[in-house]
Amino acid sequence: MDTDGESDVKIPAREYCFQLVESNSGACGCRHPLPTLYPFRFSLHTSPPLSRSPFLLVSGGKSSGPLVAFLNMSLFVPFGFGLSLKLREKGKSGATILLLTTFAGAFFSYCIEFIQIYIPTRDSGWEDVFTNATGAVVGYLLFELVGKLILKFASEIETRFEQFFTLRRALWIIPLFFATWFVVSAPLQAESRLSNLIHDSRLVVGNDATGHLNRAWKGDISLVQFWIQALPSKLAAEITADKLTAEAASSPVATYLFSGNHSFDDQKRFLPELTWTPSMLDVPDSDVLNLNGKSWLTSQADVSNLIQLLQKGNSFSMRVVCTPAEVEGSEGRIVSISNQNGHANLSLLQRDSNLVFWFRNPLSVGRDQLSLSVPDVFALNQHRDILVSYDGSNLSVYVDGKRAPRKYELTPGAPLAQLIRHINANELEGYTYIYYALVFVPGGFLLGIATRRLTKLGVRETLVLELAIVMPSILLEMLLVRISGRPFSIFNVFLSVLFLIAGVIWINADRRLPQAAKMTN
Repeated sequence: MDTDGESDVKIPAREYCFQLVESNSGACGCRHPLPTLYPFRFSLHTSPPLSRSPFLLVSGGKSSGPLVAFLNMSLFVPFGFGLSLKLREKGKSGATILLLTTFAGAFFSYCIEFIQIYIPTRDSGWEDVFTNATGAVVGYLLFELVGKLILKFASEIETRFEQFFTLRRALWIIPLFFATWFVVSAPLQAESRLSNLIHDSRLVVGNDATGHLNRAWKGDISLVQFWIQALPSKLAAEITADKLTAEAASSPVATYLFSGNHSFDDQKRFLPELTWTPSMLDVPDSDVLNLNGKSWLTSQADVSNLIQLLQKGNSFSMRVVCTPAEVEGSEGRIVSISNQNGHANLSLLQRDSNLVFWFRNPLSVGRDQLSLSVPDVFALNQHRDILVSYDGSNLSVYVDGKRAPRKYELTPGAPLAQLIRHINANELEGYTYIYYALVFVPGGFLLGIATRRLTKLGVRETLVLELAIVMPSILLEMLLVRISGRPFSIFNVFLSVLFLIAGVIWINADRRLPQAAKMTN
């Protein structure tokens, strides 16, 4: 693996996904069984392999093995158990329950696998249908063998907790629960900060500071700019659409204009002058900076002043206007801030027709190296105006006035997931959902049990209940904004409230658990 966090993995050009770049992986790592339909991005133009009917679920290379089979079975065990319980309540016989549970598990799994054909980053196959159906059968057997004990045990725990969980105790237990999560979330969100940037680094255009020829980029570059803040989406799109008024209003901290300018000075006089590496006696006479893969530009001194400002503001934007001279087989660094030891702070590179961006933070230099990949950006001798913007949590890429459809987001969910597994850049959004579910669904359980103590729901009780639902979401969002520096997100508050309400409804959805336990007699 390259020391700047990049490997030689080739990313399929047809996939618009954010990928984990690992030295020993040739795939995007999204062939896992969970979650079933994530990342919820569908393409109805997808053709099944070998031009066969999509109803045949022809596998495109789904990984298999005991662990995958176990996970697929485990996913459907609760489904089989719950369905068996409901069918027993309807008075169905054991044989009928087994038949219906098996068929329902297989049919439900088949529908999921069929939909996965039209999610470019997922795969479908009959092996999952078989293992899922087997899991449903295991759920039925579990219900028949120990269902009575499980339901009785669950009912007893809920009853005892409800007796313990008085309104007086709820007034301190619920705030303590959320306060604990807030304390845990603070260091997790801090993993997204630019806190570990390397100060003895130089700006390199056309390579990185190691000077390896196999990392040199070939093509023309007319402009390189830096901002010490994330640019608003509309402004970033206008700038890359070549609207000069928008660019002037953005106030970049550094601008290297190579078009029609034979000087390699920063026009803002903030960063050092760039010089040829290796030095060139005969500089080519051109209106743009022409890089032939044998020489590149390096700042005469470290850019520690820029790095200090990036760390302080915990955000940045970088713009590059370039034209590649080759596409197939290209693996060149267009712009990097790195040092001669091979450590990079950020690196924008071309990999075949794909644009790949990596930047340093505590999460990206851990056991997993995360890169944002945007396929099919580059075409031979085609001009591209690229802007990358990071607000302390969310990374966005704009190309020729358009933003890539998905954002690369670093929330507490990513470092939380990294504690138990190799995180996948294609799943960063999913980790966010899981994180908010872990915080607010159990909180909803507590709140839902507390509401059982209410004998009436007057104006005061309604106001307290509404505050209990909304305030934790707002406080958590304010905490994460404070740590990361990103803008306040109404969507995150809405998502939190939604999970909290779901927990309240879920815990009170079926108050007949003691009666359900008797059904197994």
